[in-house]
Amino acid sequence: MKLVFTRYVTVFCISILIGNAAVAAPIHVPLKDVIANPSQFNGRVVSVTGYLDTTAAHTCDLRVAKARPDDIRALVNIQLPKTSYAEINRITHDHRQLALIRITGVFQYKDLSLPREKGIGEQSRTPQVIRIPTGFGWMGLYDKQITRISSIEAASSEENIRF
Repeated sequence: MKLVFTRYVTVFCISILIGNAAVAAPIHVPLKDVIANPSQFNGRVVSVTGYLDTTAAHTCDLRVAKARPDDIRALVNIQLPKTSYAEINRITHDHRQLALIRITGVFQYKDLSLPREKGIGEQSRTPQVIRIPTGFGWMGLYDKQITRISSIEAASSEENIRF
């Protein structure tokens, strides 16, 4: 009985610690800094301002400028909670408009660079399997995302100066 109680208390304490970690105070940081140094912010709660694009098929991403960059590494996938759909519809006029928003959530980063091939130039009769890493969002294309979103709000154009 004592062992069961000890385990119960341990699990309870761990759940409190995890719960408190999820509500950590956000780091207010320019989106361009998060994009330039993603590993520095991996796993941290961030608050950033950027242009939310939900207008194209299979997109829900954040970027620094209105113009869509050619390089997907300049985009951050947004994993929207279902509870935010009504607000997103309002802000983006039913997904027909790019919107400047402030978003707070947990930032995640995965290095999607291809693994280095071993033995290039050597003749090998053994087939090799090369694992290609996948990321976030549609078809795992994004290397960055914001998830566990705690707030989304329309941002004023004056906030754009922070970029």
